[in-house]
Amino acid sequence: MSQTSLHIVFGESAGGTLRRAMAQSGLSEDVIAFPDDLSFGPIDSPDPTRRIAWANRELGRSRVHERLTADIEKFWTRALRTPLRRIIWASKRSACDYAGLLECIWRFGEMSCELIDLTDFKHGRGSILILGELNPRELSERAPWTSAREISVPGRQRYRENWRKLREENAPFRVVENLQLISAPITVYDDLLVSNVTHEWVKSAEIIANALATANAQLSDAVLFGRLRRLIEGGRLEVRGDLSTRRSEIRLPQ
Repeated sequence: MSQTSLHIVFGESAGGTLRRAMAQSGLSEDVIAFPDDLSFGPIDSPDPTRRIAWANRELGRSRVHERLTADIEKFWTRALRTPLRRIIWASKRSACDYAGLLECIWRFGEMSCELIDLTDFKHGRGSILILGELNPRELSERAPWTSAREISVPGRQRYRENWRKLREENAPFRVVENLQLISAPITVYDDLLVSNVTHEWVKSAEIIANALATANAQLSDAVLFGRLRRLIEGGRLEVRGDLSTRRSEIRLPQ
């Protein structure tokens, strides 16, 4: 069966879920996953090396390396040059999805594209946050790929205006508030992290896990570890052990 559509998702976990679900349904559609997360870091330039440098400097993300640049370039080459229908899967409850959706529409310009809006897609625990949360079998049974709808010209214009404003603000973070993507300062998650710390030593991994569960946002644990490091450097928290190995313990200053 020949391919008719290029399905665009954000994050490899989402890509893996969708590929498996389609395979279970006997579909051979093409799926590509955007490898970056535009909910944090500079977005006023398409150059991924600036984002890598920012992440390494501000968040200590040493695992972010040059391979990401090649992966991003490969993604855009396929997304922009494909002769197939472009179908974007995104939830507006996820800052990563939302930012990726806006960047796609920004880059596609006048090219048409369709959207499978997962914002109100529900499963056992309520509305999903990201596609990767779903079981491939559940996704296969519900077949949401039949719900793709073309984004109207006025709709694309509104999305582009939203992204233009966010690009101009070029804030360290972007977060979802009332299903709108807005700019946020680099300290946006600091109080959340501190709220999970006591005067007793607690494993840093436990603090991050609790913050992720509370935030109700799609966040990388590496992003929160980066902010945890800054809080320690600023004296708001104390550390015992090597934070870089994540086998450390954190407490409030005595």
